[in-house]
Amino acid sequence: MRVIICDDHKVFGHALAGVLESLGHEIVLIATRPDAAVAAALREPVDLIVMDLGFPNGDGLDGTAELNRMPSHPPVFVLTARTDPEVVSAAIRAGAAGVLTKQSELSQVIAALERVAAGETYVDAQLLRRALTPEPHQITEARRIAKYLTSREREVLERIVRGESTSRMSAEMGISVTTLRSHIHGVLSKLNVHSRLEAAAWALSHGIVDPPSADDRP
Repeated sequence: MRVIICDDHKVFGHALAGVLESLGHEIVLIATRPDAAVAAALREPVDLIVMDLGFPNGDGLDGTAELNRMPSHPPVFVLTARTDPEVVSAAIRAGAAGVLTKQSELSQVIAALERVAAGETYVDAQLLRRALTPEPHQITEARRIAKYLTSREREVLERIVRGESTSRMSAEMGISVTTLRSHIHGVLSKLNVHSRLEAAAWALSHGIVDPPSADDRP
């Protein structure tokens, strides 16, 4: 995969780049500002952007949101040292396709990056639970909303929570990509969310779908 790493800590950025290159991946740019990462993604094809959040000049959340406004944008994976609830939920709202803390095991980070580059989504379920703790009345309302999902939409939501890619969902459900996208649109619309990761966060935090086990992961 072709990767842009955006992190103002140069040692970390170059260390991650070295690991990815040793696995056969290509590093397009190691940027120290979000605007530089956005500009590079506009210039040439990229499979993944690894984005930190805190920068002396710039905001990783703004950069993530700007990338997601591009007509055909690469997925953004937020890899940050911050784990406070507001940051995690904000990263999801900004359109990140993956969120993980830098305190994670290196093997987990690499596997998560490769999954997101392949069209899947990824976020640690425990990180999500700490970030999103709804009030009792919100859980009741969520369960009411979930009843309006069709059986196909419910299956799609469960697969979204597992982080499955569009191609995998289409193949395993035996439907066309066009039909699948229609179901995904229905899920996002009924849940009033804007991305698959936000839908997964909603379903997990409200107890609508159980967290995937290790055996459920793609």
